[in-house]
Amino acid sequence: MVLSGDTVEQHELQDLLDVLNHAANDENLAAVYVNVSELGMYWSSAFKIAEALRSVRENGKRVIAYAEQYNNNSYLISSQANEVLINEYGQVSAFGFSRKREYMKDLYKNLKLNYNVFTAGDFKSGPEPYTRDSMSENDKLAWNEFANPMWIKMTDMMEDARNLEKGSIQNYGDNAWKLSTENPEMAEVALELGLVDMVVTREEIKAYMFEEFPNEDNDQYSFPDSISIYDYLSDIKKDEEENTSKNKIAVINVEGAIMEGEAAYGVAGSDTIVDNIQSATENKSVKALVLRVNSPGGSVWASELITNALNEFKETGRPIVTSMGDIAASGGVWVTTLSDEIFAEEDTLTGSIGVYGIIPTLDGIYDWAGIKVDGVSSTKAGEWDERYAM
Repeated sequence: MVLSGDTVEQHELQDLLDVLNHAANDENLAAVYVNVSELGMYWSSAFKIAEALRSVRENGKRVIAYAEQYNNNSYLISSQANEVLINEYGQVSAFGFSRKREYMKDLYKNLKLNYNVFTAGDFKSGPEPYTRDSMSENDKLAWNEFANPMWIKMTDMMEDARNLEKGSIQNYGDNAWKLSTENPEMAEVALELGLVDMVVTREEIKAYMFEEFPNEDNDQYSFPDSISIYDYLSDIKKDEEENTSKNKIAVINVEGAIMEGEAAYGVAGSDTIVDNIQSATENKSVKALVLRVNSPGGSVWASELITNALNEFKETGRPIVTSMGDIAASGGVWVTTLSDEIFAEEDTLTGSIGVYGIIPTLDGIYDWAGIKVDGVSSTKAGEWDERYAM
């Protein structure tokens, strides 16, 4: 039987880890097939999945990975497989980490639009596109201090799994453009360099899988006898003993950018999170709260609303424990400050390095265009000139 992951859905990291950890010791499974074409995640999660997939392979299961395009994270995961397949029109884009932004200081100057920026913290680089025409040395330092060790760790893991010479991935990234001009078929280039084992079409994948794992109906046009990760996870959960304890632990997720309103994909909505915390506060069977944070921060006001709700829970005498995921920064750190204990992953990017505010004003445009402002007001506050606020 083959454990198959070939659909584009959103999965919980722990669910994926549970599936792979169980599959590693499942005598009914012959192989694990993973399609990472649409994979989207941070580095820390990718490391965890890669380690779990490596364990599956080391336990004797055959692991086959496929993608139409590979990026850093998807190739890190797939490199742990016995066989790495790529679409004939794809490429391995494991080119390391880069960070580029458009700096618009001169644009705003030419448009006579004034951006008044106020910052606290030497490394708070968020507003730099408004105030600079290049990346600051502090921003370069901060990024390189994080990215370079991460890239070394990632390439070491890729090269070890693929039995590549040390520095092979770095050399590939440094010469990718030259290689692409010599041979535009980058999938074939990846094959020649040992980054992948086979270049295929989608139709050829089915034929290959049938050849390796014939199904009971002997139907070469269908996938081998397999079970999806959804069904497999469902079976795992059925086998788990039901928790009959009257004592419960509330798990509150802060996932995505912290903003006011309801939670959505990529958005940690304060209304939703506060409601969940208040429900835990009112539930006497909840004996502790685990705050799972995977957020780069966001709105000051929304972060404060969440922190206030957590304070109400803490005042009941029950503990709060924080678990940091891939990233917990700025407001993502703020909401953890009431925790009794904080746990982070080895590769968690965390820290709070300051705040900033931006007030754009139109006085330059008004003066250039010859626009005058005049009127009357019943209070001094009402005399505020709209040129100085947008």
